Amino acid sequence: MISGTPKPGVEFTQIEDAIDKVIADLAQNPALAEDLERVKTQLITQAIYGQDDQARLAEWYGRALTTGLSIDDIRSWPDRIRAVTAEQVREAAQTWLSLAIATLGSAPSFAATKIQRLISPGGIEAWFVQEATVPLIAMEYALRRRRQPGSG
Repeated sequence: MISGTPKPGVEFTQIEDAIDKVIADLAQNPALAEDLERVKTQLITQAIYGQDDQARLAEWYGRALTTGLSIDDIRSWPDRIRAVTAEQVREAAQTWLSLAIATLGSAPSFAATKIQRLISPGGIEAWFVQEATVPLIAMEYALRRRRQPGSG
């Protein structure tokens, strides 16, 4: 996925144009060696840290196994990422990153940060934060176990 978040005052069309230029450049020119190594390191690091999250592991294995991949494919993923070349990235960009079929979307921007605290009838507390600098809504849930009377 290629994404961009505009700074205040930057039009969405400017982001679209910048992304179009990146895609066109990637399809015509091999990625710089240092960029490719940085991205490979980031992907492999995310995969290593992701193994600490059982839900993420279940999602990876479930998605892979239901789309015809094997457990060996999952386990060898970091080695296959390490083996990717700049030319392979260029070829993939030519094949898969077509500007004609791009799907673009934007979320509305907000003028100010809005924080809303909600408590359900069952005692679940949720804070909804609308961040002004990033045109998305971030939600974080805090679930607390209610103390039983007499439990200290």
